[in-house]
Amino acid sequence: MTTLEKAFEQIDRFAETRIREANMPGMAIAITNRDKVLRVATFGYADVVSRAPIRENTMFEIGSIGKSFTNIALMKLRDEGRLDLRSPVSQYLPWFEVRSDYGPITTHHLMSHTSGLVTGTDVAPPGYYEPWALRESKTGAPPGEYFRYSNIGYKTLGLLLETIAGQPYQDVIRARILDPLGMEDSHSVIGFDTRKRAAVGYRSFYDDRPEHRDHGIVPAMWSEYGAGDGCQASTAGDMAIYLRMLMNRGSGSTSRVISEESFALMTQHVIQTPQWGGAFYGYGLTMAEVDGHDYLGHGGGTPGFVSAIIADMTDGLGVVVLVNGYVESYGAIGIATHALQLLRAGLHGREIPPSLPATDPTQLNNAADYAGRYNAGHDTLVL
Repeated sequence: MTTLEKAFEQIDRFAETRIREANMPGMAIAITNRDKVLRVATFGYADVVSRAPIRENTMFEIGSIGKSFTNIALMKLRDEGRLDLRSPVSQYLPWFEVRSDYGPITTHHLMSHTSGLVTGTDVAPPGYYEPWALRESKTGAPPGEYFRYSNIGYKTLGLLLETIAGQPYQDVIRARILDPLGMEDSHSVIGFDTRKRAAVGYRSFYDDRPEHRDHGIVPAMWSEYGAGDGCQASTAGDMAIYLRMLMNRGSGSTSRVISEESFALMTQHVIQTPQWGGAFYGYGLTMAEVDGHDYLGHGGGTPGFVSAIIADMTDGLGVVVLVNGYVESYGAIGIATHALQLLRAGLHGREIPPSLPATDPTQLNNAADYAGRYNAGHDTLVL
């Protein structure tokens, strides 16, 4: 058995441990290099009631990973000379309006979460309502100064894409990304056909307290969705195809999806993200240096699903993690990151490090830091 195969075994054990610890219904993991998928592994159930297992063709909602889909389609319009990233958004969407004491918001600002817009919500229906309602809000800082994650900003980008391309969002994503890459097991938006093929998404039983594995799980809300902040559904294998395109700097197996120049713009270090451990954000992608290796990726979450894609651009290895449930404390990104650590050891013939120890949510090294008096309206909690 090669050290890489030993790494695969350790990743399997780690995934099975995490499923037990977090009471996850199921998970799919794909591992790829720059040339091909090395492995797809599935764990647990797509439906805990029928005990239907997760299979390689089981679809998952991928959440905010879809932000990079929106950006790639927009960058293709840039390659064609139809979009200037530094021009005001209102040049393309005359109705776009935000109260501000500062300069105009550009496509660049929306793509990099530096527009100063509010975050928005994951559960609002797609369409013009939320972006139109921005006229009732006011920015608190000049565009480009701070990183503030904004789903509304990306919903606006989806409408911008439709306007310039002259096609519905789902048709643009299908024609410009999914079809060229051969992602036949992916849907460009979440519809009723998606539900026939997707795992059931689960959430914690209670919605009025922090989630905990002992609370049990129930099916999460499901709805059709088709906005630019993340509305795709896919399989682990198809997401490995997508990640491999990113690892090859925008080039698919048969043709380029975006130009080398546009890929460089998407992965530029536009702004540092203090909220995410100092990683840098580009256009729908996060970049960080981990143990001297250049990492690239993004996470996602919708009601009932969490996901992550991470590529080690130095070693040319990538991991996709798709989960149909809530993952406490050590999320999909953490699972993917640990899997890459194991793969890196296996690739270089080093001893495979042990799996991370099981987490005990009742134990904290800094419990005293939480002591105090907490007020919310007329209620008080003393720890």
